[in-house]
Amino acid sequence: ATLGYVRVGYPPALQRQVSDAMNSWKAFCTLPLGIKKQLSYPESIRDVGYVLRESNGRVKRDDKEFFHARLGMPEQIMIAGRRVNDARATNFIGATNTLLQTIRPLIERFAQEVEKVYKVRGLRSGTMRSQENWTFRYLHYFPNTSGRGEIAHAHVDRGGFTLHLSETHSGAEYLDFAHAWHPLPVSERETVIFPSMGMQHDSGSKLKALCHRVVTTPETAREGRYSMVAF
Repeated sequence: ATLGYVRVGYPPALQRQVSDAMNSWKAFCTLPLGIKKQLSYPESIRDVGYVLRESNGRVKRDDKEFFHARLGMPEQIMIAGRRVNDARATNFIGATNTLLQTIRPLIERFAQEVEKVYKVRGLRSGTMRSQENWTFRYLHYFPNTSGRGEIAHAHVDRGGFTLHLSETHSGAEYLDFAHAWHPLPVSERETVIFPSMGMQHDSGSKLKALCHRVVTTPETAREGRYSMVAF
């Protein structure tokens, strides 16, 4: 807790499901853009489904595509995933739905433990009541030929807490309480969970929202970067 985050090991079945979801996301990203855009939901106030964000002209460091998934995902996205008739789309939707269902016990146990240790009243029940709004973000940052700078700027998240689920390359960093940057130790065997602004408020600032960023590495400059987070 003194680091500002905790590492929580995946049960073996959940570790496989996280891996399956990541692999299916990487395969989904190889689909033609026109097909990927069929799995978007522009009528939503918040981004749901597939989104492409890139600059016009010269590539910027934070150009990316991502997909927001929720338990309460609009039916239009589910129908579009089936209509595409490509295994890369249907496998991704299937792996995502499986992950959203099976990760709930881990999230509930974490919220219950934080409520108990830090006396954050109602955290477990509030977290579980809001589960249809949990957002699982799949990210793909494109290769960055400049090889410099941040591909995700320093920030704190706005929700209750964030799970850093998986990444293909290092580069995620957190700011410690002495204002120094350190690598965030994400591995395929565990998730890293840290407080966001909602938990800082609800805990009376006993738990501080963790400032974090993603920096370019030689590998991500050449190959790009895939990651999965939930909040």
